[in-house]
Amino acid sequence: YRIPEKTFLFKKKISEEAYHQIKAQAEKNRAEIISGSKYYNVIFNNTCAEEVRNDVIGDAIPDLPYGPSLAVSELIYAINPYAFYEQMKQYAAKTRYIGEFVVDKGDEETTEKFWREFMDKIREGKNPRDVLLPEEKE
Repeated sequence: YRIPEKTFLFKKKISEEAYHQIKAQAEKNRAEIISGSKYYNVIFNNTCAEEVRNDVIGDAIPDLPYGPSLAVSELIYAINPYAFYEQMKQYAAKTRYIGEFVVDKGDEETTEKFWREFMDKIREGKNPRDVLLPEEKE
C-alpha cells in the first residue's frame, strides 16, 4: 500500500487483556484472509479498514470511532479514512491516554520508502521499530 505523504497516527493506552484480545483476533482474521475463507468486497463495505475496526479492534475498544461516511454514489456507509481521522481527533480530545503523532520524513519519495520498508519487515516476520518512538542516534 503506497503511503507517500505525511501520516497522522493515534496511540491509545490499552490494557494487557485488550492487547491479547486484539492480537488473537488479528491473527485469526489474517489466517482467514490468507486461506481465502474471508475476502474483501468494497461494494459491501467489507474492506481492510472495516475488518480491522469491526472484527479486530471493535470488541476490545468498543468506544473507538468507526469513521463512516456515505460511499458508492451515496448508497452505503463505509469506513472512510478522512472521516475516521476527524472522528479520532474528537475522540482524542475527550479520551485519556491517547495522543496524535505525525510521521513526516520530508519529501514523498523518502516517506514512501520509509513505509514500504516498514511493511516489508512486517511481511518478513521481523518486528520493525515502533514508528512513534524517537529515532535512534547513530
